[in-house]
This record gives sequence, C-alpha cells and structure tokens, in this order.
Amino acid sequence: MLNGTKTFTVSTKPNADGEAVSTALTLDLEGCSDETVLALAISAAVIKWQTRARKHGIPERASIKLADLAPGKRLVVAPVPMTAAEIAAKAKGDAAFRAEVLAALAAE
Repeated sequence: MLNGTKTFTVSTKPNADGEAVSTALTLDLEGCSDETVLALAISAAVIKWQTRARKHGIPERASIKLADLAPGKRLVVAPVPMTAAEIAAKAKGDAAFRAEVLAALAAE
C-alpha cells in the first residue's frame, strides 16, 4: 500500500483553441495498492500510445516498453510484424490486401 500525497502543476486547455489554465493537482496515495498503480499505469500507457498512433498512423499490431513512458523519455513504438498465419487469414478476407501480397511476392 502506498501513502502520502504528490502535488503537480498541470496545464489544461478547455478545448484545442482554448487558453491553458494552470491547476495545482494533489494526488492522495493513501490506501492505493500496487495493483491499482499498475492498472493506472497501463491505462495511461494505452492512452499515450493511442494519441501517438492517431498522429503517426494506427498499425495492426504494436509493442511498447512501459519504462519508455517515464517522464523525460521519448516513446518508441516497435511495429510487430504479422505472422504468416495472420497474413494468410487477412488475405483470405481482404481482396485488396491479397493483391498487395501477390504483387510483392511476384516482385521478389
């Protein structure tokens, strides 16, 4: 169990064009279990990844290291290549993808 408080100054815009408002936000850690902290960290990681994916493209699969999300570090997203079985399954149901695969194979 954690205890104590942590206070941060956060800046929040009411909308994309709005002016940022500064808030002193205090987090009360009293009674917070390690499992709760891990669940919150995972949730924050997913949200941060989704924000990046919206800007840089949404892959079918990706992998991130939670440690790379620490303050001051840059998020690195490693695309996870599709397995042969995944390629075959997608090609069966997606004619355009199947054509891409066949064209790539023919070019080799």
